[in-house]
Amino acid sequence: MDESSKFINGFTVGSTIKDAKSLIAGTNCTIQFFSSDGKTQLGDSEKMKTGQIIRAIADGQTKYEYRVVIRGDLNGDGVLNVLDIVMQKRQILGTQTLTALQKSAGDLDRNGTINVLDIVPIKRDIMGTAKVPQK
Repeated sequence: MDESSKFINGFTVGSTIKDAKSLIAGTNCTIQFFSSDGKTQLGDSEKMKTGQIIRAIADGQTKYEYRVVIRGDLNGDGVLNVLDIVMQKRQILGTQTLTALQKSAGDLDRNGTINVLDIVPIKRDIMGTAKVPQK
């Protein structure tokens, strides 16, 4: 969890909201998951995706709110695939500007910059030779 950016990560690719709820404890509050636009509350069977919102609700008020980051899932579909690599390449070439959330998902070596070294882990994940680390 990154307090400054309000991003939370560490969720396994393909995990569900139910899986995530088992990892998050709320003290005197209810943990709720919402779509990336913040309007639709998500059910337990929904897959975790970059951009989803986690809110802690107490006494009818939002106590805190975090955006989900699935490392490698730049486009927020919950899957690591060639579309995410395309977004990384466009960022590197300067033909697309990513949001802070997308940069967090795409900077896999966590050096503060998306570069060619960040593409390799997604390729390996797609080929099934290694998983992108989520923590």
